[in-house]
Amino acid sequence: MIGKSLPFQTNDPQLNGPQYLEDLATGYWYSEALFTALELNIFTLLEPEGKRLKELAESLNLESSGLQRFLQALCALGLLDQYGEVYFNTRVSQEFLVKGKENYQGESILWRKRLFPNWRSLRRCLKMGGRVRYTRKDEGQEKVVRRIRQYGRAMDCVAENKVKEFLPFFC
Repeated sequence: MIGKSLPFQTNDPQLNGPQYLEDLATGYWYSEALFTALELNIFTLLEPEGKRLKELAESLNLESSGLQRFLQALCALGLLDQYGEVYFNTRVSQEFLVKGKENYQGESILWRKRLFPNWRSLRRCLKMGGRVRYTRKDEGQEKVVRRIRQYGRAMDCVAENKVKEFLPFFC
């Protein structure tokens, strides 16, 4: 339901009732689908002209039936489209989710996946009056450096696109 509203629905959560609450409760389903598609490089593999299910399954070394259901979920999210037997990227996926493209946001999106386990401790943090911690006590120096580099790449993605959004206001 996220991203698509019926004619009688509004963007006011007070008027959308239980559907709004269900969308909040299942929001991680959408993000997990996006994270998995990025980790599998599906959007990059589909460039420039799309691929048939069998071809994509072979490239990814995945079972076709499970992959087909997953691709249909990505279509429902507006990240892929299908024409006949060929799956291809939608405009938003083509512009922001294909590795090597100027506006690639994959690093930024996958950074958010790395934050998820920390948010699982939110209740405990609230009880203790603390905050969500993003470092682990058992994390060695090499992992810290790798994590900081990943963070830098993620923030570069965000900053580059924010500059493009704001620049027209100053020119």
